[in-house]
Amino acid sequence: MKFFRPNFFAALVALILISGASFCNAAEKSVAILPLEIPENYEYNPDEENAPDILYDELVTAVENSTRYFVVDTGRLDEVLEETGLQSLMSDPEYSSEINSLYGAEYLVAGKIVKLETEAADTSNFFKKIMAKLDSPFRTKIVFDVTVTNSGNGKTILSKVVEVSRGGKDEKNSVADACKDTAKKFVEELETVDTVRR
Repeated sequence: MKFFRPNFFAALVALILISGASFCNAAEKSVAILPLEIPENYEYNPDEENAPDILYDELVTAVENSTRYFVVDTGRLDEVLEETGLQSLMSDPEYSSEINSLYGAEYLVAGKIVKLETEAADTSNFFKKIMAKLDSPFRTKIVFDVTVTNSGNGKTILSKVVEVSRGGKDEKNSVADACKDTAKKFVEELETVDTVRR
């Protein structure tokens, strides 16, 4: 009489779990968010230097919070792209099928921070000081150029410049909230386009 080998049994269990996860996500579309592009020689002030990472994390969170999408694991994204020589091509829709073969994502999101600027409110006179106190002492403006490509056919389904202006009690708070609003606005735009395409 033959018995299951432990490693065979473990593989069988893993296969069942993976199949179950795939079934659960069947109604959702998989999304790969590529590392954000930053303009060359772009200078951030100390409270803005982590903004690209904050925005990337907020994009992942916003997409995950949607009931229509889930984010594929991109933990090794930079490493894999570098190993395969595709790092410089990752935002080019022409090569979306190659990247898709690595991640199996239906949608590829490539974004570029065109502008990120935080300014203190004008407090040059009494009236403006009052307004700054009532509104926000600081305000961050983000201009985010984002493209979503269908990796199956290489067609662009969304090309949008998302602009957000958000105030905050301090510079860090202003930047963080502006990044969150940018990510939410992007997902709203994606869902709108996706609904029209159905």
